[in-house]
Amino acid sequence: MVEHILDSFDEFQSLLDRSLITFDQTLYADLRQCMSSKPLQMAVAETVTGGLLTTTLSMLTEASASSVDSICCPVITTRLRILGIAPETVRVHGPESREVASEMVQSLYRMFRSPCCIALTGTYAPKAALGASASELNLAMMIAGQLRMKSFKLAGNRISFHKSSVITALEYIRNYLIHMEM
Repeated sequence: MVEHILDSFDEFQSLLDRSLITFDQTLYADLRQCMSSKPLQMAVAETVTGGLLTTTLSMLTEASASSVDSICCPVITTRLRILGIAPETVRVHGPESREVASEMVQSLYRMFRSPCCIALTGTYAPKAALGASASELNLAMMIAGQLRMKSFKLAGNRISFHKSSVITALEYIRNYLIHMEM
């Protein structure tokens, strides 16, 4: 697949110029407050967002006792080798499937034993190639040993897809932090 190749220098420059996430002040304030009051070790595995979630979480945890371990693995062979994703899962369900996201987050949990593990994978599909928005995000979270899965259809260009993917993950993390018991 060629979905990760940028089409032009302008698109590349635009991605660089707008790579930082812009989100509402409430989400920012909630995350900062939660991470400051409830130190948390998180582990993240990203494919579709290329490290953007980890970068954002790292900036949010900078002034707190929370920490983020991360594996960025956009290439399927890396997922197979480092995270131990079963080749059969990839063959049967596809490299960006819910099933792969599930195996990614379970592997993170085994590796890091973090109370909050997040795996993001998915596929950006331009409208021209597949008609109406077919971009999909698969989010898996392992929270205190319990697996939670969610898939989303997201609209927009590649940049907005990456940002929407990160915002979606951050909202899930916020909901976990607000409702968790220490």
